[in-house]
Amino acid sequence: MNTNDILIVGAGTAGLTAAIYVQRAGRHAVLFEKGAPGGQIVTANEIQNYPGYSSINGADFAYKLYEQATSLGAEFIPGEVLKITPGTDDVTVQTARGTYVGRALIYAAGASHRRLGLANEEKLIGRGISFCANCDGAFFKGKTVAVNGGGNTALDDALYLSRVAKEVYLIHRRKEYRAEQPLQDAVKKTANIHPILDTTITALHETSGHLSAITLHNLVTQQDTELAVDGLFLA
Repeated sequence: MNTNDILIVGAGTAGLTAAIYVQRAGRHAVLFEKGAPGGQIVTANEIQNYPGYSSINGADFAYKLYEQATSLGAEFIPGEVLKITPGTDDVTVQTARGTYVGRALIYAAGASHRRLGLANEEKLIGRGISFCANCDGAFFKGKTVAVNGGGNTALDDALYLSRVAKEVYLIHRRKEYRAEQPLQDAVKKTANIHPILDTTITALHETSGHLSAITLHNLVTQQDTELAVDGLFLA
């Protein structure tokens, strides 16, 4: 059993930032992370909205945060947290590597990828469905893909894929995208990105165990259409 000052569950942007402030305050931070340090920001193709960086790759950004936190003395414990038990004056975190006791706990476990909740979805992950354009985009060189979402991640993914894929369909359930204006402007200027608004995906179709098409439902006209795609990126 180890006694530490502050325990932090999650080593994404929030957790690593918390560790930096804990160390600078003269306390000891212990970070628990079951994946790679950095969290979902690792998969970002390009970050342009963080102070101090006009442009930086997500993986590079995550590494700089990790490097800064650990250089200050923060301790990184890889592996999944199995149980958290609050006490009167402390808190206990149980992992497969051991049990850790701290004076306080910061919970920064982040979020998981949102699913569509459709039949065949889990089966087709890795067989046409992906959550990371930066990771899997190369598999769709010269092919037709769709991106589902309307925020910064979705538009950033679409822009990245436009340089790899032949055609990119950008599907969003609302009448306009929620992403920052510079990303929207860039999408409008990209000839092979095709916006599809007021639309949801209602079915996934497969051929020989691989995604081959999606059914689109227009929320205004209530009409359904089928779109042939080689890949679908959920953002």
